[in-house]
Amino acid sequence: PISNLWDGQFLEYWGSYFTDRTIDVGNHLVTFDVGKTTKLSRLRLWQFSEPIGGQRLYYYLGAMKKFRIWGSNTLNDGTLDSNWTLMGEYEIKKPSGLPYAQENNDDLLAARDGADYEVALDKPAVRYLRIECLENWIGGKFMAVSEVHVYGNPNF
Repeated sequence: PISNLWDGQFLEYWGSYFTDRTIDVGNHLVTFDVGKTTKLSRLRLWQFSEPIGGQRLYYYLGAMKKFRIWGSNTLNDGTLDSNWTLMGEYEIKKPSGLPYAQENNDDLLAARDGADYEVALDKPAVRYLRIECLENWIGGKFMAVSEVHVYGNPNF
């Protein structure tokens, strides 16, 4: 469920959020309510780690590589219409620069810490956020995310 995105379980398979890799709907989306209209400053995202061959790979399969964050004060059926504002477009970089399915200690430490994605100050205050996966590490559009924390000022 979507609530896995903020459940505090960073390394648990059942504590992560996935979209179905067998569904070809273009870019996969997940939408959630921040709880109150908020002037966002950043999001911190933790990648899902795949347990492969006795190790955990963070820059692998459905973990997002390129994504967008959208914001709105109007919730709709899942379409990105004129009510949604692009809050930012981001690319997750593997610190080591190693090829796909190869990671070193720098990659592991960076992934475990999570990464911050800044939201520009000129973006509007929003209540709803939508994460759009543009590309995952295997080249698809489905996503696997371990945790998302949202930071901002609800008293703007």
